[in-house]
Amino acid sequence: MNILFLQRLWPVYGGGETVTITLANEMVSRGWNVGVLYFKHNTRDNLPYINPAIKAILVENVDCDQFHQNPKDAKKAISMAKKYIEENNVEFIIDQWWDPQYIRGLKGYHGVKVAKCLHTAFFVPRFDGVGVKATLRRILKPLYLYHKKKKSIRNVTNYLAYVNKYVFLSSSFQKQYQHMNHDDDSAKFDSIPNPAPYNTIISEANLLAKDKTVLVVSRMEEHVKCLSRVIKAWSIIEADSHFNEWKLVFVGEGRNLSDYKRQSKELGLSRISFEGFQDPRPYYEKAQLFLMTSALEGFGMTLVEAQQYGVVPIVMDTFLSLHDIITNNKNGLITSPGNIEEFAAAIMKLLADEQLRTKMARQCLVECQRFFANKVVDQWEKMFLELDKQ
Repeated sequence: MNILFLQRLWPVYGGGETVTITLANEMVSRGWNVGVLYFKHNTRDNLPYINPAIKAILVENVDCDQFHQNPKDAKKAISMAKKYIEENNVEFIIDQWWDPQYIRGLKGYHGVKVAKCLHTAFFVPRFDGVGVKATLRRILKPLYLYHKKKKSIRNVTNYLAYVNKYVFLSSSFQKQYQHMNHDDDSAKFDSIPNPAPYNTIISEANLLAKDKTVLVVSRMEEHVKCLSRVIKAWSIIEADSHFNEWKLVFVGEGRNLSDYKRQSKELGLSRISFEGFQDPRPYYEKAQLFLMTSALEGFGMTLVEAQQYGVVPIVMDTFLSLHDIITNNKNGLITSPGNIEEFAAAIMKLLADEQLRTKMARQCLVECQRFFANKVVDQWEKMFLELDKQ
C-alpha cells in the first residue's frame, strides 16, 4: 500500500506526531510505502525511532496553526499534495491535522481515498476554572452548551465533503457525534484507537522490583492537564505518615511548570520532584502508580504507556475514551471529575495495598496489548481494504 500522512509539525511536538511515527514505522515494516507532508519542522533531543524509509517533505512557507489559516497557503499545500500523489501512486491519505480547505480536491484525485482523524475528544464542555470566561460559562450554561455543541458538530461536518472516512479515536465519540447530529449514516465513520508507542511490556522480575514512586507524565499546562489537582491531592498523601516512603515525580515541561513548583513549595511538599522533559521510559520502569487529572483528552496515550510498564493508573473520569483503556478496579481506578479528596483516597487505597497494586499491574500488562501498533494498523488495513471496494 502507498500511504500519505498530512501533518502540521514534524517530526515531533506532542501525541499526534508520536501516533504518526508509530503507525508509519509499523506500516513500513509491512512493506508499505509511507510519506509525510508537513508545514513546520519541529525537533528535539531523544527523538523516537523513525524508519528512514519514511519520506518526510516540508511544504515550505505555510503560515498555518490551529487558530488561523491562509487560503493562498491552502492552494500551495493542495498542489504539493497532488504532486506527491502523482509521483508516488498514493492510494490512501490519513489527514492527521490539515484543515478542510487544505484537502479540497484530494479525495478521488488519481483514485485516492482520504481519511480524516479527530485526535481530540468530540464534545467536552468545561465549567471548571476561574476568571471571566469560566464564570460566564457557568452563568450562561444553556447558551454555552448550545454553541459548544454546534461548534463540535461543525468540526466534523466541515470535513465530510472532502473525505471518504471520518475516524474517531473511540466508538463512544462516534456515537456521541451521531446522536447529537441525528446522523444515522455510519458508513461515513469509523473508530480506531491510537497505537501504543512501545511494542514491549515490562518483565515480571522488573515489575516486582519497582521503587515507591508515583508518576505523572504530561505537558505542564493547567488549562487542559489540571495538574494543580494532583499537587493538592499529594498534599493529603504527604500529611499521612503511613506513606512517608512514597514520592511523586513529574516528567514533562510546559508554560505552567514554574507555577506548579511554586504551588508545591507553598504547600510545603518535600517528596515531590519536577524532572522536566525526559524520555519517560526509565520513570515508567520505576513507578508503581500513574496519575491523570486532565479536563479532557482525546485518548490519553500516557495511560497505555504506563500500563506497558505495569504502572497502575488512577484517573479522573473526564473523557469518554478513558473507558476504552481502563476498567475500573481491574486495571486502574477511576474517580469523579475534580474531586480532590476522592482522588487522594484512591491513591492511598493502592499505596496501602501491595497485593492489590500487583494484581492490577499484572492486568495492565494484559490489557495494554490491545493497543500494540501491529493490532491498530490491522484496523487501518481493514478500513483501507473496505474503502478500496467502494
